[in-house]
Amino acid sequence: RAVELKQDDPRLYYYLAFAYDELGEGDRAEQALAQGLALNPTHAESLSLSAHIQMLRGRIEQARQTLALLLENHPGSLEGLFLQGQLEMLNFDAQKALEYLNRAHQLAPNDVDTLIALGQANLMLQRATAARKALNRAVNLDATQATAQLALGWACLFENDLAAAEGAFT
Repeated sequence: RAVELKQDDPRLYYYLAFAYDELGEGDRAEQALAQGLALNPTHAESLSLSAHIQMLRGRIEQARQTLALLLENHPGSLEGLFLQGQLEMLNFDAQKALEYLNRAHQLAPNDVDTLIALGQANLMLQRATAARKALNRAVNLDATQATAQLALGWACLFENDLAAAEGAFT
């Protein structure tokens, strides 16, 4: 209804797209994002959600282009840096992923998702100590994160700390 009342506000299209995405209606989400981006092609949240959906749908090159536009216009976008890091890990370039994830971490040191991704990238590079540090921090912030616990278990295994690995896996 808000979009009907104020059709020139790209934020409203973003909120609509976000709602559609939460409902699992990706096509409708992308349509709403396209309408909002037609009004403001550099709207940060819309670009971020677009890239996220594109990655989920396997359109990696399109996501790369969307993230390039996002980071060009909003170099301090936490979500953009995080997603670019995720994209680099999908391309098996953990070193490059760390560049983006470290920048995201500087912006939000307590962001659990970023800490988990930092741990995963460090595991990919066989840097168990750095991975364990990031993953311990993530678990301390939110012990319900199963991905953090699982990755922490692997980091502990790589350091041959079987008791800590067992605790994390449990």
